[in-house]
Amino acid sequence: MRKNTFLYTAIISAGLHGLLLFASSTQSKEDSANLHYSKNQSQRIQVKRIVKIKNSLEQKVEEKVVKKAKKVVSKKRKVVKEHSLENAPNPKKVVNSGQETQKARYLKRVRDEILARKRYPKIAKMLKKQGVVDIYFEVSYPKNLSNIRIKKGSGHAILDKSALETIEDLNELPEMPDFLKSEVLKIAIPIKYELL
Repeated sequence: MRKNTFLYTAIISAGLHGLLLFASSTQSKEDSANLHYSKNQSQRIQVKRIVKIKNSLEQKVEEKVVKKAKKVVSKKRKVVKEHSLENAPNPKKVVNSGQETQKARYLKRVRDEILARKRYPKIAKMLKKQGVVDIYFEVSYPKNLSNIRIKKGSGHAILDKSALETIEDLNELPEMPDFLKSEVLKIAIPIKYELL
């Protein structure tokens, strides 16, 4: 009697497992068919958009070419002068790009100084606390810090406090370039505390 019960249980169990496997494989095939259809459909939509955009761009280009051709016919000398002025470098842009480069170098030096002075609190390491603290502060000429605050905390008070102390203790901040005398640089920097 026990042998029959075991046999019936085994047959019923095998049948149920077979149905479950069949149902799950059928369902995954239907899902993949739906995904395949949606990919094809999205490609068609993108192709239609690209074709429409190309057609509208071609029309605009043709209109501009026609308008420019009329200018060349009526005023040849002026058009030549305009082209030469357009190709000449603008002295203001050259100066500004040089200043932007100096400003970028200065901001990199500030960031490097902050990251060199960053300290990971021992307690936070022991407790395996990790996170990113977004700090905001302002720098005015020559190297004055002000308005130091946490823009977005890490979720751990000890890491937030350490990041604030890192900024407050900056006594070796690089001096700002002379052309930034009248500016106040607003700096936001993420300080990452990560266990390796």
